[in-house]
Amino acid sequence: MQTDVGISFTDWSLHTSVVLGLIFLGGCYLLLIGPMRDRVSSIGEVSPKRAGSFFLGLFVVFVALNGPLHDLSDDYLFSAHMVQHLLLQLLMPPLLLLGLPQVTDVPMLSRLGLITFFRTMTNPIICFITFNGVLVGWHLPPLYDFALQNHNVHIIQHLTFMFVGVLAWWPVLSPSSQLPRALFPIQIIYIFAQSIPMGFLGAAITFSGSLLYTHYVNAPRVWSISPLADQQMGGLIMKSSAGLVFLLGLGLVFLAWFRHEENAQM
Repeated sequence: MQTDVGISFTDWSLHTSVVLGLIFLGGCYLLLIGPMRDRVSSIGEVSPKRAGSFFLGLFVVFVALNGPLHDLSDDYLFSAHMVQHLLLQLLMPPLLLLGLPQVTDVPMLSRLGLITFFRTMTNPIICFITFNGVLVGWHLPPLYDFALQNHNVHIIQHLTFMFVGVLAWWPVLSPSSQLPRALFPIQIIYIFAQSIPMGFLGAAITFSGSLLYTHYVNAPRVWSISPLADQQMGGLIMKSSAGLVFLLGLGLVFLAWFRHEENAQM
């Protein structure tokens, strides 16, 4: 039986690559809405609320990939890893997208012939398939354990989670008229559909009678949580959190649709 270990929530380990990456993204954002804004006439006004949303999204990444949550995720608890993944997939992406300025035209996309490619990539069907394909693929036990045993692969896993997370929310929160949001009825169907695969995956992990991920079998125990109980907690966190987030998304889209129709009738 593994000995329980103590976890400090005040001793924060920082990862230089994460911190530098966040500083870079924050700097690019400030340039885009500040000195560069006059050179890109298609960028709309950015309110403090919108800018706050973007930087809150960066802060979510900072919390997820540094400090006690990162340490618990990598070395001790599958359930903590699920919290980390959900922050990167379900919370950070909508915050970043809500924080981006409204863009009416990006000439570079047309000049490089990329507009058709990006329109295809942001099609709701492609977004659905890509997001859930990456989600399920990385949670297959061989790939999941492989990522935890190889630091570079683990970084790629997190980057792909963040990328497909942004892609998944694009049909609902796109800031670009060139790559627009889906129509409201399609958004409703899309968000409902997105909740199903993650719910099923969470349920499969929760109700599995055996340990799926060997990385955590011999990990030091935290708070006397057994590996199987930890796995079940992780599956439940995935299932319940996904349900709540997508339910909230449905409510907000219904509200936006109602306001749109109300304004159209005025």
